[in-house]
Amino acid sequence: MLGCANFWTRWIFPRSPPRRGPIPPRFCETRECRDIAPEEAPSVVAGFVPVLDMTAEDILQKNPRFLTRAKNFDTFFSFGPELVTVDEVEDLAGLKVGTYLNSRLHRENVVANMIFDPWFLVSFHSRVMTFEPGDILSTGTPGAAVIRPGDQVECRITGFLPLVNPVGRYEPAPSKV
Repeated sequence: MLGCANFWTRWIFPRSPPRRGPIPPRFCETRECRDIAPEEAPSVVAGFVPVLDMTAEDILQKNPRFLTRAKNFDTFFSFGPELVTVDEVEDLAGLKVGTYLNSRLHRENVVANMIFDPWFLVSFHSRVMTFEPGDILSTGTPGAAVIRPGDQVECRITGFLPLVNPVGRYEPAPSKV
């Protein structure tokens, strides 16, 4: 699945126009863990992966409690094309994370500027839930972009292969009723 991410298509749903595409780095858990300290986090994280994570803003604006619905349309999440292991990242805090729209930089920031340290986030969430191997933890975005059919959205992280997705329009099949 990681190797196929560049070929996934992002769809726009006709009833839900502008989308925002936040692009957070994600953590992939390597073993089951719960209630871990921040200093233990690197030992349970398999690595990091670029992600494209969409939100249907029109749904979210109607009611903030609809976050799950606004983020879970088919094709609203992709990751890859590679997982970079913890030991391959020399300076986690120095990683640049960028949102690109149609090959132009939209927003960029470094991990060091996150409100919460990545290892703290792993620890914090492990106090609420048990992480299983393969779980993915989202950490935030340098800045979401409104996307439209025909656009191309990218996540670029220093030292990683970029995750690139074209944006299309979803056309539902005619009803058979």
